[in-house]
Amino acid sequence: MACKALIFDLDGTIWDSYPCYGAALECVSEYKRGNTIELLRSGENVMTLASNAKIGKGELLKLCKSKVSELTLFPGVLEGLQQLRARDVPLAVATNLPGWFVEPFLNHFGMEQVFAASVFNARKPSPVGLKRVMAELRVSGSNVCFVGDSESDSQAAISAGVVFGWAAYGYSGKTPACDHVRISQFSDVLRL
Repeated sequence: MACKALIFDLDGTIWDSYPCYGAALECVSEYKRGNTIELLRSGENVMTLASNAKIGKGELLKLCKSKVSELTLFPGVLEGLQQLRARDVPLAVATNLPGWFVEPFLNHFGMEQVFAASVFNARKPSPVGLKRVMAELRVSGSNVCFVGDSESDSQAAISAGVVFGWAAYGYSGKTPACDHVRISQFSDVLRL
């Protein structure tokens, strides 16, 4: 398979954010140590958990930045992205997280210039965010691969008419209904 562009989800695909989010929320809320990570694994998202605990945007960002050392890239991510860039493969991000929240973490890892296009608040499983990224990259169709770890990522890819690469190493232990390509470790994207 020769993909002309790769689009990535972030949480559960590029980085392991649950330890960071869990440690941040447990600093000031009713969440018990370890309980927050279990809630995240069960499908809750960090924005909803923060809202439920009455933690505002600014406070959440401040808390997560204070725990950024708990946010780790999955093995092989930096090296893989560098190799893809060296091959001139257009790279992009499509995440349901808001930009004000994600951009500081991209900057923390020096990735602000890695991705040629980014769509935040992508509203997956809707294909709208993926289509917007593809328009920005000026690519379309089955020569584009969206790499993500969840069923909503899979549905967005199918609806957008792109290949879905399931990040099996990510958060969703359940194989999505449609996983065109199984990615067992990040370095597998180099074969796309």
